[in-house]
Amino acid sequence: MNINFLNILCDPKTKEPLELVDELMNGDDIVRGKLVSKSNTYQITNSIPRFVSNEGYSNNFGNQWKRWPKVQHESENINKPMAGHTRDMFEKITELDTSVIKDKIILDVGAGTGRFVDLLYKNNTVVAIDYSEAIDVLQDNCGGQSKNLLAIQGDALQLPFKDNVFDFAYSIGVLHHTPDPGLGIKNIFNCLKDDGQLATALYGEKSYYDFPTITLWRNIFNFTWSLFGAIPPLIYTYVFVSIIWPIGKISKYLTYPLRLFFPIANLKDIRWAYLDTFDSITPSYQSTHNAYQIQEYFNEAGFLNGRATNWGSTSYVAKKII
Repeated sequence: MNINFLNILCDPKTKEPLELVDELMNGDDIVRGKLVSKSNTYQITNSIPRFVSNEGYSNNFGNQWKRWPKVQHESENINKPMAGHTRDMFEKITELDTSVIKDKIILDVGAGTGRFVDLLYKNNTVVAIDYSEAIDVLQDNCGGQSKNLLAIQGDALQLPFKDNVFDFAYSIGVLHHTPDPGLGIKNIFNCLKDDGQLATALYGEKSYYDFPTITLWRNIFNFTWSLFGAIPPLIYTYVFVSIIWPIGKISKYLTYPLRLFFPIANLKDIRWAYLDTFDSITPSYQSTHNAYQIQEYFNEAGFLNGRATNWGSTSYVAKKII
């Protein structure tokens, strides 16, 4: 953590100022130490400030991102079936051209292993927060902390930032995995500068993610997680993707009977199919939404002039205008 990032942080629970103590420095990088407010103490380890004591409801994500650390990164998909997908997804949801956006202070809420951070941090200052230990993978993927990148382990529902910090924020495919997506949007609103912009995308109603057997398997694997961890959903993922995905290469219609009972994410690249299948059957929270709900979340947070963007029915962007 570069020491200059201290001026944007605060206690996520109380919004009190934080003081750095017991620090071990490597130049301007805080390798280890504590962030202390009047009410709470938070650890810095591996140069990452930790505002949560464990992975909580996101423990499945720590597992999956360590297993598939760079599958969704553009650099790993050159000349492969999903080449350009991550960039296209980001630009359609945010309506920003990644080749043009420069010299901004940007917040990624639910950054995972940094698939979108990787598009931005070389020309901007990016703060990436994730509840799970994927944040350590992100830091490795992006070459370590620097003056342009701050990786934080923390909760989207209790952001550790002062008000009026960021020019732009995005949260793509994340807030539906929290207990309260609307609260997450309100928290992001507070830490945006005036005229700052938020883009988000949530799972849509009547999609793959709320298919009845997806919900059934997710409930089963949530129940077994405390006993067997990731083993049952990994067995499901590798067995059924390995069987069904090759059939889909012949004809997707031939897969429908199997996918009715054993749903998989039937994507062009089998690596993505493994990852997205595991991702869909393991989260503790997985809500789906319609366009009206997304608009209401933004309106209640205080955003004005919001509009839908071009990624499914539940991608949305709005500015903070005070």
